[in-house]
Amino acid sequence: MPTLIAVAHGTRSPAGQAQIRDLVARVAARRPGLDVRLAYVDVQEPKVAEVVAAVPDAVVVPLLLSAGYHVRVDIAEAVAGTGIPVTRPLGPDDVLLDSLLKHLPPADAVVLAAAGSSDPAWRADVESVARLLSEKLEMPTVGHHLPRPPRVGGGDGTPPDRGRAGLSTGIGDDFRHVRDADRPVDAGSTARGGARVGAGFVSDHGRQAGPSAHGGQRVGASLGGDRGGQAGPSAGRGGRVGSVPGCSNNVRVAYVSGPGERVPDVVADLRRAGARRVAVAAYFLADGLFYRRLHQAGADAVTAPLCLDPAVTDLVLSRYEQAALTTTRRRL
Repeated sequence: MPTLIAVAHGTRSPAGQAQIRDLVARVAARRPGLDVRLAYVDVQEPKVAEVVAAVPDAVVVPLLLSAGYHVRVDIAEAVAGTGIPVTRPLGPDDVLLDSLLKHLPPADAVVLAAAGSSDPAWRADVESVARLLSEKLEMPTVGHHLPRPPRVGGGDGTPPDRGRAGLSTGIGDDFRHVRDADRPVDAGSTARGGARVGAGFVSDHGRQAGPSAHGGQRVGASLGGDRGGQAGPSAGRGGRVGSVPGCSNNVRVAYVSGPGERVPDVVADLRRAGARRVAVAAYFLADGLFYRRLHQAGADAVTAPLCLDPAVTDLVLSRYEQAALTTTRRRL
């Protein structure tokens, strides 16, 4: 059985690092006996080329949301000449679209927010998601009020910060609602240097996830599983979207960086056009600097990082199994 090499972008956010490790641990837990490794294209170690060199029989699954530069260049160069197949990235995909839909609250207008890139293929993928999102959202209600989120404290048990606007975010592998979206998400420890993630997996304060290892992070199947956490009260599938002048199908695309409109500018523009409730559909896999900026954009709600949805576990395995089956048939 080929090794599954899950390749993430990489982040300096301890919460984002923990979320990606948890996603990969859930994948390993679903397939006992499957060797699952974690590698990165940027920021974190080990890099994908190092892991590919250590595991000759493998399938690479990019934990990325579009077929941009990292897929076409970084990962392609890492596997060049090895015969190791690379699957499609996780996005765009109906699984991710459904996740956005079911966690969007009712709103007058929706902003699909992405990191940003000058890569035309990457931008085309994001725009295609926006088109599909606008097609699937229900449109007839104007000014539908967001439900009030429950009062939930931080991940460390601290009480909620009174006086802040209610914003939707995610901690762990379920979706919760917190009132202070700027509070750092304390979701686990920082893995460094290609740590093996096994029984020694601990949380908080930058401790190692396990002994140092070369050739990728080996993920123990005993770690984690899909607890099936459901969205809070504001997470009804397909939140209704009202009609706002100047907003095509009421879904606008905006970016945190790179070319294109910025998220705060689009939110402000929608409010000037008459939107009382603006929701941000976050096209981000995990927590990080760019994701957290969405909570400062002036919207009423921001969906949680996509990797927190248990359905993404199945998406990763689906990508792997399709490629592994194709590779086995070719060998026969």
